[in-house]
This record gives sequence, C-alpha cells and structure tokens, in this order.
Amino acid sequence: MDTSTSYDVIVIGSGAGGLSAALGAANNGASVLLLEAGKQFGGYINPFARKKFHFDTGLHYVGEAGPEGGLRKSLDELGIGTPFRELSPDGFDWFVFPDYQVKMGKGIDLFHQRLLADFPHEKRGLDRFFTMVRNLNRAFDKVAEVDGFGNFLILRQIWRLLRWRNSTLSQMLDGYVRDPQLRAALAGPCGDLGLPPSRVSSLYFMAVFLHYMGGAYYPHGGSGALRDAFVEAMKTKNVDMRRSARVSEIQSENNKVVGVTTEAGDTFYAKSVISDADGPQTYRMAGLDKRSKKLARKAHQTEASVSSFMVFLGVDDTLPNNPIGDKNLWHYSSHDIDGIYKKIFDGALPSDDFLFISTPSFKDPGGHKAPEGCQTVEILAMASPKPFMKWFDKPSFKRGDDYSKLKEELAEPMIDVVESYLPGLREKIIVKEISTPATNRHFVHHDQGQIYGPAATPQQTLFRRFPTHTPIKGLYLCGASIVAGGISPAISSGINASKAAVRHLESLSKKAGKELNSVKGAPLLIPEKADPSPEEAS
Repeated sequence: MDTSTSYDVIVIGSGAGGLSAALGAANNGASVLLLEAGKQFGGYINPFARKKFHFDTGLHYVGEAGPEGGLRKSLDELGIGTPFRELSPDGFDWFVFPDYQVKMGKGIDLFHQRLLADFPHEKRGLDRFFTMVRNLNRAFDKVAEVDGFGNFLILRQIWRLLRWRNSTLSQMLDGYVRDPQLRAALAGPCGDLGLPPSRVSSLYFMAVFLHYMGGAYYPHGGSGALRDAFVEAMKTKNVDMRRSARVSEIQSENNKVVGVTTEAGDTFYAKSVISDADGPQTYRMAGLDKRSKKLARKAHQTEASVSSFMVFLGVDDTLPNNPIGDKNLWHYSSHDIDGIYKKIFDGALPSDDFLFISTPSFKDPGGHKAPEGCQTVEILAMASPKPFMKWFDKPSFKRGDDYSKLKEELAEPMIDVVESYLPGLREKIIVKEISTPATNRHFVHHDQGQIYGPAATPQQTLFRRFPTHTPIKGLYLCGASIVAGGISPAISSGINASKAAVRHLESLSKKAGKELNSVKGAPLLIPEKADPSPEEAS
C-alpha cells in the first residue's frame, strides 16, 4: 500500500451531503480526502456568475434555519456560521392558479385561516386536516428532541398517526376535502418534491410542509456563501480537496472497503469511504449490484426524481414594482397538477404549465447577487430527461445549434409568463442563461440529471430508500438518496455518515490498540439496518 495516498476517510462528491460528511469527519480528527468529479465544489449549491450577476442552481430557500431550527443546529454542529435572512413571514410561497391564488407564510394557523376564508364550505374538512397537521408537528418536535429521526418508536407513532402512511398525497386529501381548487392549493408545495399529488408520498409531503411552517430562509450571499463556508472550514482542518477527480470504482477486500480509483487511474486508500454520489451509482461503483439480485434491483430499478429546465436572467432595472419580492411564485396553468406532471412523465418537452419563479436579489439585499441597479430572476420548470438524452454525453457549450435553438424556443413562453407578473421585463434583460437536464448531468453527474435523488414516492420513503450503511464494512452513503432531496436532509445525512465512519475508525483503532479522537455529538440520526449482505439477500 502506498501510504502517501492513504487517508482515514475518503468522501466521494461535494454536494451538501459530501461537504457535511467531509467536514464532520475532519472535525473528529480524521484525515480526509474529498474527491469532486466536477470543476467546482458544491453540487447543486455551486452558483455561477455571468457579467457580475450571480445565480443559484439548486438552493432557492430553506426551512428551519432560525435560532432553534434543525438546519441551524446542524450547521452549528459543523462550525458553519453562515447567516440566513428570513423571508416574508406573511407569505414566502405564492401559489397562483387560473382563477385562484393564495400565499403560504409562517405558522400553521396563518395558512389554515386563509384557506378557511376562501373555502368556508370546506370548514369541517379543513379543521380536521389542520388538527392532523398540528398533531404531526408535535410528533416531529418529539423526534427533534432525540436528534432528528433517531428514535424508531417515535417514528412508529408518527406512522400510526398517519393511517395513510403508505399513501399518496391525493389519497390522504381524499379523507379531508373535495373542492378541486382547495385540493390544488393544499398540494401547491408538492413541487418541492418534484411529484404530483397522485404520486408523491403523503408522509414526505407533510414533512416538507412542516419544514417551512417555522418560516423560510435564504443564506446571506446565496448558495455560494454557504458552499464557501464549508470549503474554508475544511481548509482549516487540512482536508485534501481535489476537483476534476471522478471516482470510477470503490475497492474492497474481504468485504471491507480499502479505497477508490478515479477515471484518471489514480488510486487512493482509506479505512472508510463515504459516497455522496447517488445510491444506484455508488452501488455500481462498489460492485454491490453484482452481489445479489436484491442489491441489483436496488441499483438498477430505483426510480429517479424529475429533472429541471431553468432560465437565469440578469435584469438592468431595480424592478421597483416587483410583486414577487422575496417570495417564491408557483405558477400553475391548471388546478390539475397531476395532468401537468403527466406530460413530463410521458417525456414531453418542458413547458410553462408549471413554473417556479423567484427574484433572488430581493431575497438577499446587499448580498452581491447583481450589479448596482440590477436584479436577478430565476425560472424553473420540471423536466423529463428523455428529450435531452442525445446531448447527455456531449460537453457543455459544445452541443450544437439544434440544442441552442431548442433551449431558446422553450425559454421564450416561460419568459412571457414571468413578464405577465413583471411588465416590461423582456426589454430589460441583459444576461440570459438556460440550463437543461443535460446541464445537470454534466455538472452534477447524476444519471438522469435528477434534482431530488430517488423519486419521493411511497415506495421510496425513509427506510425504503438507501441506508447510510452498506453491506461493505467501512462504506457509507450520504446525500439525497438517504432521507430525501433538499439541503437540510443532505446536510443531516452527511453528519450521520461522518459519525458512522469515525465510529468505524474507532473500532479499528481499538482492535489495533491505538487511540483516535472520540466522536462528538449524539447517536446517529437514523439508526437503520444496512442493506443485506449477499448471504442475507439470498
């Protein structure tokens, strides 16, 4: 073994989960190598700049970033002091349908009362629904008291509370309300999970719903400030950080991880490896898909989440009459959210049927998102990867005229929609960038350019997703494949994986009669059983 390339822990990928895993392990005394396949660290929290306009690719807002919030506590545990600005408590999500609109803000009661005022004929169902929401919120608070999702008994209580625990959001709403406008309003936030009411897990939807009931936040300086805080903290811990170092194989001997090999042919050794790559990718890199039929199914049949088509605009104006402000505008062309998503699942090109619109420079005044006197506008449409797959393996900026023409044709009607909210927008655009699922694939290296990891269906929730532990000793997973997509779950998963890795190092040290810094913090956030070994799976 070449000891010059040997580490305690190797982390594959530098999304929010990988950054948290690398820093968490380093904070506990481990020597750490972070390998990032792309040219920049951060995954979906890596921003980009054009003509001094700064754009976020994946972080649009977060919950639980206040003083007592779960995300704030996770960042504090890692030593990340990035400040967050609270978005308008009166309404940070604005759901707009053809003949109805409503704003969702801070606090369960606020949204409850607004919907009651608009749908008095559904009072009984709404009261029952929000009573359930409050009971569920109290149950999740109990979970938080024992470190995230750390107590299986409390999880079981939550599942019992939800008689529809294995159901979709649509099935859950059937037990409470009937009005199609009201059902659409309640389902408005399902875009945060990239699935329509008929397919999204009711449990996951409620978790996201409650995640924002304590308020919504945006990092000062944007996603880049959060990413940079991680990078600077890792520098102080002497983490070896390498870009353009894509891992092709995770090596193991006698069912114990021993290191990784990159596409460039470099081999690095470690006692423990944490992968922030997608679960299916990790299983294939480690050869787990060849060990048993069950592991092969998990690696090859996991349903990926939806991808995205985004338009980034730099605007030469202060937008003084901007009604969006620091809110997120969810534009729906119909109450039939399932019908909108069906087109996506059928492989249609992205359209303006559903758009997530934000003006990030209003979320972070003074955060240097745009030059003086200018603003940024971001438009997101959910997208199927199918129409873009022929460009997946072609390098960025070299995909040809047909690709460029298609992007422009798709973006134009989306800009028209945004201009209906921001009159005169088009003539003020001085920067325009467009991303597709092929862009996501190139920069984040997900198989299908997915933005939420595995799809959040009832069949792929909690313990049905990928566990932190794997059948290979010393190999762990973090990121969107573990708990759920999103910044907060990814960071929690990284902390969880780092604790598991360092405990593994402690165990090895004890066997060798050596000392290692003890692991700080409470028990693992999700004490789950690993996927079965080949013997168990058979």
